Amino acid sequence: MKIFDPSFDITPVAYSIAYILNTYDLDIPNDISVTTSPFYNCRERNICLTIRGYGKNKMVKSFHIIFGEYRNSDEIVVMEVKKEYLGINPLSIHDMKENDWDYRFFPPSDIYGAVSHIIFKIDCALSYFKE
Repeated sequence: MKIFDPSFDITPVAYSIAYILNTYDLDIPNDISVTTSPFYNCRERNICLTIRGYGKNKMVKSFHIIFGEYRNSDEIVVMEVKKEYLGINPLSIHDMKENDWDYRFFPPSDIYGAVSHIIFKIDCALSYFKE
């Protein structure tokens, strides 16, 4: 029996998307923090990408994009969290209600479509900080 699982039981779909995202060279300012963490929801074992920085009126703002395999099918899901969460711990399903996020689904074969959508969401988040 393993004592430590370095994969954190994340699904291969989520890791594949993360691997592809890591090949992109995005222009992220030094004052913007980008972190990743596991995100668990029933059988979903996905990744949460958190973008945090100072926005309008010097208030801290965070954006959360969750991606991986959807729990009710084999589709890829990209979720954007609409609710503001500024906790020091990674975002958890316990921090939200069902209507706190927007979903976008992709067929299992369209990993690059999901990646493109995530890049678009990252660009939207970064544009908020440039205002």
